[in-house]
Amino acid sequence: MTAPLPWREADGAILLTVRVTPKASRTEAIGIVDAGDGRTALAIRVAAPPVEGAANEALVAFLAKALGLRKSAVTVASGETGRLKLLRLEGNSTGLVRQLALLVLPLSRHSRESVNPANEQNCGALGRLIAGFPLSRE
Repeated sequence: MTAPLPWREADGAILLTVRVTPKASRTEAIGIVDAGDGRTALAIRVAAPPVEGAANEALVAFLAKALGLRKSAVTVASGETGRLKLLRLEGNSTGLVRQLALLVLPLSRHSRESVNPANEQNCGALGRLIAGFPLSRE
């Protein structure tokens, strides 16, 4: 059975579950991890410390830039003070799913291979998810 993706569409937005590690050497997405109860989360390390919302601000800035959104389009819906957070991403849902897949795909276990996203054998669920979308970053 394939693990679920860490995002879902709800009320015209994308809800993304993330697990944040503050005070890292650099800010980066590191992969999809188990969040418990059959859920997954996108693991992100941020260089900012977890003081006075600095880590949340760094998280919002990182995802906004990575997904091509304004910072105001990325909000922390829950988990403000915890490591596990639910983020609300406002924008074109289809485009956001495509951008999330592009962010996560290189982090998959297939990142060292030559990957054709339309080939289910190479990419599994993510490949099937984005197979219909052009893969060039805009």
